[in-house]
Amino acid sequence: MTIIDLFSKRKKLRESQGKAEVYQYENLPEPFRIQVSHIWKSALGLWYRDTHSYSYAGPPDSPSSELWEGIQSALAREKGKWNLGKSDSSPALQCLQYLMEADTDGALDIIELSFRVIDFRVRKFDSYARTNAHVTQTADDAVKELNGRFREHGIGYQYVDGQIVRVDSQFLHAEAVKPALALLHQAGFSGPSDEFMRAFD
Repeated sequence: MTIIDLFSKRKKLRESQGKAEVYQYENLPEPFRIQVSHIWKSALGLWYRDTHSYSYAGPPDSPSSELWEGIQSALAREKGKWNLGKSDSSPALQCLQYLMEADTDGALDIIELSFRVIDFRVRKFDSYARTNAHVTQTADDAVKELNGRFREHGIGYQYVDGQIVRVDSQFLHAEAVKPALALLHQAGFSGPSDEFMRAFD
């Protein structure tokens, strides 16, 4: 799903023009977490089990149910917990509860794990599985949206090749590297300038 260009976003962008881009790494705000949950719904799909297995009245299990159960079980095990959320909740709801309540590292853990599943498992769903799971967003688009949401909130992380990686602040480049390059390009600094550029490369 495309990130929608809204008035408030354009206003914020205009106000930040000319300022160095600075990322923060300590806080994942609630609106960001909610946006991740929306991506889960459209790209990972819904959790539901056929409760009418004795008849043909109900729909088949969602192909995503097994994936939600795997995410919940794997992360609970790694965190040394019985469950990620309330034990009487579905695995998908437990994952959502964990995303909304976890500290930054814990939230990044579940985002990374869930996007690996989207990237490497849901991507392989055929059209029948996608329809049954109510998947409406491609894996590529989900990753693109997640990375856009990180940038939109000024969070210095990106999902790349199965991992959440830290993105270094552009502030250092704007405040230190560019001025250093300008000084080194003045007359008499050709030697240090060449050495600096080799080190920078």
